[in-house]
Amino acid sequence: MNSNLNNIEKSLITEIIKEHIIKFPFLNNHYKELYVRNRENTGVGFYINFLYKNEMESTDLNTTISTKKSLLIKGFKNEVNYELDITSGKINFLEIVSNGADIFDKNIDEYIFELKELR
Repeated sequence: MNSNLNNIEKSLITEIIKEHIIKFPFLNNHYKELYVRNRENTGVGFYINFLYKNEMESTDLNTTISTKKSLLIKGFKNEVNYELDITSGKINFLEIVSNGADIFDKNIDEYIFELKELR
């Protein structure tokens, strides 16, 4: 099922783009073209897989990027890690994973979250 990004996904991707805009300026244009192909709940996290509304040019860039901010989710003991996968110069997926025994037992858009600067 294809859908729009939810608030958590939008916030995380926006933060990642802001932190890496100098090195990867194309991300801002790509972000505007994204929609969610599917969300895979792994129990300890999610893979949010993306498609593009319009075709974007491929490159040889393959990397993962994140930010210096922690993701805190209400009810979780530990912070949550997240990273954006870029494959062939395109945003491929967003991975969100708990840092401990916390389990994602509902849809990711049902959680209350906060981004906090790492010390």
